[in-house]
Amino acid sequence: MGQFLLRLSSKFTYAKKIILATCLLLLSLVISLYYNWKILEEKIEGVQRQQQGVQNISLVKKLLENISRHAVMLVSMQLDRTVYQNDIIQMQAQISADFRKLGLGAFKSRVPYSGFASNSSAEDLGGKWNLFLENIKDEGNAHSMVRFSAIAERLKLRLLYLGSKSAVFASEEIPYFLSQLALVELPRGQSLVTQMILLTTDKKQEKAPISALKALLEQHAKNLENLMEVASLNEEDSLRKNLGVYLKFIFEIISKAEAVASSKTFNELSAMTELGIKTLRENSLAWNTALENMDFTLSAALNFFDTQRRWIVTSALALASLAFFVFLIGILQAYKPVQDMMQAIRTFKAGDLSVRIPITYPDEIGAFGILLNQIADKFEETYRQLEKTGTSLSICSGSISDASKQLETTAIEQETASKQIAVNAKEISATAKEFSNTLNNMSTIGEEASALANAGMTGLSKMESTMQQMIEASASIATKLAVLSEKAQTVTNIITTISKVAQQTNLLSLNAAIEAEKAGEHGRSFAVISREIRRLAEQTAYATIDIEKMINEMVSAVSSSVMGVDKFTEEIHQGVTYIRSVGEQLTQIIDQVQKQMTSFENVNVGMLNQSQGAAQITEAINQWSESAQQATFSIRKFHQTVAQLSQTSQQMHDVVHYIKQRM
Repeated sequence: MGQFLLRLSSKFTYAKKIILATCLLLLSLVISLYYNWKILEEKIEGVQRQQQGVQNISLVKKLLENISRHAVMLVSMQLDRTVYQNDIIQMQAQISADFRKLGLGAFKSRVPYSGFASNSSAEDLGGKWNLFLENIKDEGNAHSMVRFSAIAERLKLRLLYLGSKSAVFASEEIPYFLSQLALVELPRGQSLVTQMILLTTDKKQEKAPISALKALLEQHAKNLENLMEVASLNEEDSLRKNLGVYLKFIFEIISKAEAVASSKTFNELSAMTELGIKTLRENSLAWNTALENMDFTLSAALNFFDTQRRWIVTSALALASLAFFVFLIGILQAYKPVQDMMQAIRTFKAGDLSVRIPITYPDEIGAFGILLNQIADKFEETYRQLEKTGTSLSICSGSISDASKQLETTAIEQETASKQIAVNAKEISATAKEFSNTLNNMSTIGEEASALANAGMTGLSKMESTMQQMIEASASIATKLAVLSEKAQTVTNIITTISKVAQQTNLLSLNAAIEAEKAGEHGRSFAVISREIRRLAEQTAYATIDIEKMINEMVSAVSSSVMGVDKFTEEIHQGVTYIRSVGEQLTQIIDQVQKQMTSFENVNVGMLNQSQGAAQITEAINQWSESAQQATFSIRKFHQTVAQLSQTSQQMHDVVHYIKQRM
């Protein structure tokens, strides 16, 4: 696979490779930019959808708040007709307009069965609202509460639907506690507070439903406290302040609900309705703050994603511009030096050795150009040296040719003379050999006698050398026995120390046994250990005594061995003295024989020298003759080589002349 890619790559020029690599880089950048853009677009669309959902939630929230406040104001107006009359009329018109604006009739098919009318699941909520207004004066507050509860439940379902459809619940940007506050707990609080006011101001209502609502309000307050704890809001946060005031009113409603329901006095009922209106107002403030925080969070996320999108576009454009700029600079930087290099190589190929590549940039191409210039310098220098060598070679080849001819003539003359000298040398050698044979027979007898004497002398020398080695070996043995005696004495000292340690250990174990006996039952195990230590110490003492005896016996044996070795050495010295005496006598005999042989040897040596000299002369003459023949042959071959050298020199001269003409 790698070889295939290399072959495929070799079909493209470097410029094409750079363009292809740049296009692939830009393509990967475009793909990455596209996918990042798509991801950011999806996130931005999701945040915008959530913002639209928050706006729709605000409309439903406003409608639920107005219905709740309207119900409480109606109760307050029943107690005092001069209170909130104008506000109620304006609020009724606003609520009706909000119903029409939201178009909740299209939502009714998605709302589950609410329970306030068996056949009302498909009816318009606006109609239910009108029915609630028509009957609130004639029916008690309990019946009105049921109708209000049905409408409130429908609106809360609408809130949940909007939160789910716009992905507010599953939003990564909106904190969990904000979505729970805005879509669950605060709408629930609106409904529960309104129902509690309607029930507590109903003169016919009993305590059981009030207790149930009270429990629901307590659970609602607990849920709010948990959400505040999860959110970790600081003391200065406006949402925490609003929720704190709202919870304060909730707890006040919880504490007064049963008392107001029992007494049913005008002042308490009026105070209860006013407390309900204040509670709903604080609920609305907290709800507004939560929605504002949600909108602020979404706006911040939208700004962040939009900033990221702009940053990606800017970065992509900057990177693309930078890549194009680097690509353009690279092409321009590489194109001209490569063209200059190619032109210089063409000129150099044509024969102009003086051309050099201009170095523009100190990069890889510049380094390659420097290397090519160095090669051109070396080539030009080699050319000059070659030209000089060719001239010198032509001159030398002519001189060598003349000398080889003269040498061939001289070699032929020497070959003829050597043959004549060889014949005379053979005759001299034959005469010398005959006289030498006679002298050899006379010297043979003397040599045999001298050989026997020399053999005896050699045997005596070997015997003396052997005895000398025995003396040295006995001295070494004595030295080692002395060292062994010293080591044995050291071991004796160590054994004495061990014996003393064993005695001391025995005493210590005895003392330990005495102390163990004093300790009674607690020292029994220690007494056993001390007995074992004493027994081991006694065994050690006995063993050291045995070792000491063995060492003493070994020392005695070593001393006896040293004495025996000394005696043996003395006997060897006496034998050496005797052998030396016999050797001196044999030396005198050999000297006498050698004196008799000297005369024969001198004559024999002289004749042998004469014979060898004649033989050497003959051999030298033969070798000289052969050398002369070889020299003649070599000179002829050398003459041919010189001719070839002259021809090669002429060819080199022609090549240099050709290069010079091309330059």
